Amino acid sequence: MKYIKKRLTIDKVVIDDIAKKFGTPTYCYSYTQLKKNINNFKKNFKSFSPLICFAIKSNTNLNLIREIQKFGLGADVVSMGELMMALKAGINPKKIVFSGVGKTSKEISYAIDKKILLINAESKSEIKEIDRIARLKKKKVQIGIRLNPNTDAKTLSQISTGKKENKFGINEKTFLELISFCQNSKNINLECLSVHIGSQILDHKPYEKMLNVVDKIIDKTKHKFKFIDLGGGMGIPYNDNSKKLNYQKYSVAIKKFLKKHPSKIIFEPGRSIVGDVGFLISRIIYIKENDKKDFIILDAAMNDLMRPALYGANHKTLPSIKRNQISKKIYEFVGPICESTDKFVSLKKFQKLKEKEIIVMCDVGAYGMSLSSNYNLRPKPIELLIKGSNIKIIKKRQKHTDLIQLLIIMIRNFIFSIFFFTGIIIVSLIFLPSFFLPQKVVLYGGKLMGYWTSFCLKFFLSTKIIIKGRENILNNEKFFIAASHQSMFETFYLQTIFNSPVFILKKELLLIPIFGWYLKKIGSISIKRNKVTKDNLGFFQDISKIVKNSGRPLIIFPQGTRVLPDERPPFKKGASRIYEELKISCQPVAINSGYVWPKKGLKSSNKIITISILKPIIAGHSKDEFIKILENNIYEELNLLN
Repeated sequence: MKYIKKRLTIDKVVIDDIAKKFGTPTYCYSYTQLKKNINNFKKNFKSFSPLICFAIKSNTNLNLIREIQKFGLGADVVSMGELMMALKAGINPKKIVFSGVGKTSKEISYAIDKKILLINAESKSEIKEIDRIARLKKKKVQIGIRLNPNTDAKTLSQISTGKKENKFGINEKTFLELISFCQNSKNINLECLSVHIGSQILDHKPYEKMLNVVDKIIDKTKHKFKFIDLGGGMGIPYNDNSKKLNYQKYSVAIKKFLKKHPSKIIFEPGRSIVGDVGFLISRIIYIKENDKKDFIILDAAMNDLMRPALYGANHKTLPSIKRNQISKKIYEFVGPICESTDKFVSLKKFQKLKEKEIIVMCDVGAYGMSLSSNYNLRPKPIELLIKGSNIKIIKKRQKHTDLIQLLIIMIRNFIFSIFFFTGIIIVSLIFLPSFFLPQKVVLYGGKLMGYWTSFCLKFFLSTKIIIKGRENILNNEKFFIAASHQSMFETFYLQTIFNSPVFILKKELLLIPIFGWYLKKIGSISIKRNKVTKDNLGFFQDISKIVKNSGRPLIIFPQGTRVLPDERPPFKKGASRIYEELKISCQPVAINSGYVWPKKGLKSSNKIITISILKPIIAGHSKDEFIKILENNIYEELNLLN
């Protein structure tokens, strides 16, 4: 970043032009700086060719991670979500290390299934849980144990992780005990010793001290470790007066260590890769004058950049246009959020500013957007990648409607469901005398709708729905949802998530008074359905035409909320014919909601419903092949869930 003719630029792009075209606040990332950082990191440690695992937590933008992956880097992840993101970005599972003190059983199971390189355990209980899950899966899992070396990294207390009072890692005594436990396990292969002493480290000496501790521990264990994971923590200079980490001295210390303990070194850098790659562009809303200082009120806030409020961190702040006039008063740069901590920096002798001018905060590529939130219901900024003079949107700006849409639709579904189902009961029992319908039909209809109303209340008040497999979603993320009465509640939920039109594949549902109107209201498409036979494909051809013209794939959503392991997937025939007509990829979905109909009372419905979005079935298979793939995929997922 530099001034050209007094105008601030990122690579070859003028900051003011970015603000004018894309609005503010805006995150920008320099590809040139990203490439430079990665190549410099590799160059400093090339003598022993370490495995470099980018710390996903530092920046979770999918497209940026994809760019990083192209340089051959792996990933350090600390949650199932980060692991899913790394895999979606195309990172090789054998280059992924799973760290973190609180991995759940579900996360451990997922990591084992994905066959990642290492699970770095941080407690005796976690190692026992890994062993238990691996035994159930009949697999042998490569793990590491994170040692707490009781080393002061001389950094901020909030980001120190290597001292004995920190929650991370295992002390020496427990570490030695766990070596023998792992050696006796048939399901665990202890391959790695892991350490990580903190973040934003600018002095090589704490690293040298850490290596000395590791050296002594290995001597005591007499265990041969295939990998030594030295973590990350390499800092960057956030201001002109900060010193830089001496990578060469750190490299020399590691080479000395490797002569005694030959192994593969793993690094987990985050900040040193993306920190100075990112910039936050903001516009001055108002300048609020005060006696001793002026408040520069920006349209960026602590929800966009949390580090100053969280750590007291300072980021270099620059005006987009350089002038020689200097303010005599202190400028305090603040955001519009209702918190006193919503401030970025206080600066003396800053150039005079005017309202509506553009300000840039530097070095926000790490823990900028990844720590952002929607506090005060503020939409998150747009993210841009700048390659030379080219600008690419790598994440769209959130809209206010994005934030409130889910809540509104869920409330709407709840209210409409209750009142319309209740309305149907009233219509059935009061306004339809028996000379229009047989009494048995009226009573059955009333009982049926009573069940629906009761279940609706229970469903929305006490049922938790989990969406799995988001990484499998087709790129355009636009769907039609195929559904029937037996999967209506899950359909409502999917419709909320994807805001998609719904194919109701049973004509009678659209004929129900009030309820039919409601189905159309949420986006259901009415297509006359004749009896489905091999000779009558008009119904499927009509669906195919609508889907093709809209450019949307079709979610094959099983009506099988009642699918059991010995049953065949519902919509089997319909799905294959739609697939054949569409000649485009389809997105299967498996659900484990069991019996929706409360035949055994309201307690018979599930407390947790898991909706698993499976890998798309690519166009080009025959009908029979499609059926086999669909059946196998859904059954496999349901068996895993059960």
